[in-house]
This record gives sequence, structure tokens and C-alpha cells, in this order.
Amino acid sequence: MSAIETTCIYCASGQYSLCSRPQPTEDGYSIPCGWTVGDAPADKVKGGGLKEIDEMTDDTSAGRKRAAQLAPIMTGMRCEWAGLKFAGGGVVPILGCLSTTLADAKTQAQAQEKGADDVGHRHHGPDKAVLNNAVGANLHRICSRCHNRWHAINDPFYASTRPHVSQPFLPLSPYYAHDNDTVFTQREYEEAEAWWELEPSRRGPYPFVPSARTYAPLVDGSVDPLGSTTEDPFA
Repeated sequence: MSAIETTCIYCASGQYSLCSRPQPTEDGYSIPCGWTVGDAPADKVKGGGLKEIDEMTDDTSAGRKRAAQLAPIMTGMRCEWAGLKFAGGGVVPILGCLSTTLADAKTQAQAQEKGADDVGHRHHGPDKAVLNNAVGANLHRICSRCHNRWHAINDPFYASTRPHVSQPFLPLSPYYAHDNDTVFTQREYEEAEAWWELEPSRRGPYPFVPSARTYAPLVDGSVDPLGSTTEDPFA
């Protein structure tokens, strides 16, 4: 069997059940990429068939593997929230770091051995659903500090129980989209750092809030993309 000239990224990496080019058949789906990759015989690469979205209960093997393929963390790359004033979106976007470099590692020590500052994290938000892998809008490669700070402020606005992997996981309060354009000044960075250094009971509202919310969840759980409010959830 000759190799196909082009193949989807999932079949190319051997994950045939995640094939992005499935063809419906009477018995289910065929996976053409998986059946024609390299010179392997067809019966060795079927991979168990395509998974329907509503059948994906193991979010680690589905969404997070896709995220790793779509957003690889390259050693030395800069945190994608570095310099941003309203990073990550959510109910309370945060100021990013100054210029943290990342590595695909499990610990900071391992990252530093590779010549980077910190561990790189693949962050899903403001939609926490791991199948929402819109790179640069909902899937971000960021440092530990940005990751931890965003979750510290925004996690209280999400339901305590994660919905099925096929469903969005959005805040229960009006929220912002990620802003990849607005940058902070040195003075604003210092003001944000001073806020984080305070005891939580003394912090008060986060000092930087965009002028209007971009998205607002409706009562039925759907999303109004034009909804906006200037209410501050920390006021």
C-alpha cells in the first residue's frame, strides 16, 4: 500500500480514532488517513473507529491530546499572556507576566534545565471545555504564574461540577473574551503586583476591568455574544 500524500495530524501521529477526515459508511465510519498512512496494512491501523463528540468521555485522551498537537510548547517560547492587560478573558481578565519563557516540562527545575524560566501550561478559557481548542482565543500557552492567578480569580464563577466533555463550560456570570491586543504599562504592572501581594481579605476589586463585557450567559445556559454589562463582580 502506498502512502497518502497528505494526512491529518491525528493519523500522522498514530491516533486514528481521532481522524479529522472520516467518511460515513453503512457500518459507521471509514478512516481514510489511517488506512493509507505509510506502508502499514489496513488491518493494523484501523484504530477502533472514529469517536463521536458525545461519546468522548475521556477528555484527557480527546481534547487535551488535540490541544497538545494544535499548540505545542516550544522550549524558549514566551508566555502568550506576557505584556497583556486583559489576558485570558473570563469574568476577571488578568494582567499577564513580563516575559516568562516556557518549556514542555513537569517541573520548573526541569524547565530551567532546558534553558527556560518556567513550565508551560495549555490553558482552556474562558470556555473550560477541553474540546474548545481555538488557539489564541480559548487555548493559550502560558506560564505557571499567569495560569494560577487566572484560576484563583475566575474559578469561583464556574459551576462546581464540570459538564459533559461535549458541552461548553462557561462562567455563570457575564464574562469577557480574551484580549490579545491591549498591553499594560509598567505602572499598571506594578499596581497589579501590589494588589496580589495583599492578603485576600484586603484586596478589594481587581484594579483593571475592561469597559464592557463581550459575552453574557443567558438564563437557559446559552450565550448572547452581544450581551454586555459594566457590573463589577468584585464590587
